[in-house]
This record gives sequence, structure tokens and C-alpha cells, in this order.
Amino acid sequence: MDPNKIFVYFSYAMAGIFTVLGLYVLFLIPAEYNIPEKSRIMFGVVLLLYGLYRFVSLRIKQRHEDEERQM
Repeated sequence: MDPNKIFVYFSYAMAGIFTVLGLYVLFLIPAEYNIPEKSRIMFGVVLLLYGLYRFVSLRIKQRHEDEERQM
């Protein structure tokens, strides 16, 4: 297996983990943690956006590499 493929899969996994973690913080975090609502929402949105950013940037990079291979 190509080592670059391993890093690509790892990057997709990390993007998914950040996205899921952001959704967890936004909607499912238990109340006994006593996190202020504004802080919880801000942190959840940041994690969610970072996960989406990683996913989109990885897709753009993959498309660019695929176009270079076809030439």
C-alpha cells in the first residue's frame, strides 16, 4: 500500500473526528460539565468549521493531484 494513501485516509479520519466532536460539543455535551453556553457554542462551532475546512482542503488537494497525474 502506498504510504501517501495512509496519510490521506488518516486526514479524512481526522476531519471526520473534528466534525463529529464539534457536533457533540454543540448538541450532546452533558450538563454536569458546567460549561457556559456561549463558550460551548463557540468551541463547538470552531471544531465543526475546522473539520469541514480539513475535509474541503483535502478534497481540493486530491483533485489537484489527480489532474496532474492525468496530464
